[in-house]
Amino acid sequence: MKKKAIKHIPQFGPTCGIYCISMVLEAFNSKKHHLPVYGQKLAHKLLILALDKKMTNIGEFFNSYDLAKFINVINEVIPSIEFKADVLEFNDLKSMKKQITGSLNSPNTYIIFPILPCKILTSNKTRKMDIAHWIILEKANSLYISGLYSQKNKLGSKIRLLRFKKLFKRNQLLNRGFNWKRYYALTKPKNKKRPILKTVYQNSKKHLTEIKVMKDEDCFINYDNLKGKMIVIQKIEIE
Repeated sequence: MKKKAIKHIPQFGPTCGIYCISMVLEAFNSKKHHLPVYGQKLAHKLLILALDKKMTNIGEFFNSYDLAKFINVINEVIPSIEFKADVLEFNDLKSMKKQITGSLNSPNTYIIFPILPCKILTSNKTRKMDIAHWIILEKANSLYISGLYSQKNKLGSKIRLLRFKKLFKRNQLLNRGFNWKRYYALTKPKNKKRPILKTVYQNSKKHLTEIKVMKDEDCFINYDNLKGKMIVIQKIEIE
């Protein structure tokens, strides 16, 4: 069965993992098994679900197992499409390549993969904070990988002909972590007209109030469960 191409949904807010899930679910969509909402409305619906389940603070996911768990929660809430998510681990370039090619060669299967983007790495050399990002891996051959970013850059949202070595390096750069106090010092919550940004703003204000009274060490999130991990999400076909 030919794999359906991923359609890009532009990301708003610190919600890359949620947008990646939204795009994959839309690729799983069919006439027989359809979603209740689409595009930005779907992403917003998933954000509200994650907040209600207390699985995120403002839309972020810094743990592969937490994001996979959330995907499986979605499967219970949206029963019209059945799918499953599993975390696969890798220790080196060779094992990563084997996991990716083996998974993407299966029908109706995509990978949500954590990286440290180059632009974040460059801009944060003086800030001493790494901001992880989730991307979608869609296809792979013996040399290259293709997929999508949830955010658009100057070259667009498509990931074309990305070498395995470069992808591996981007993942291995996740060897530090995230500091909430530093994040809020650099990024002030702003209210926006777009519904998903309103939700992010409202929860950011609440979360910032909690962060202000927390000890510094309690505001640091380690990326241990991002480095050397990937999430494989597969649609389950029912006869």
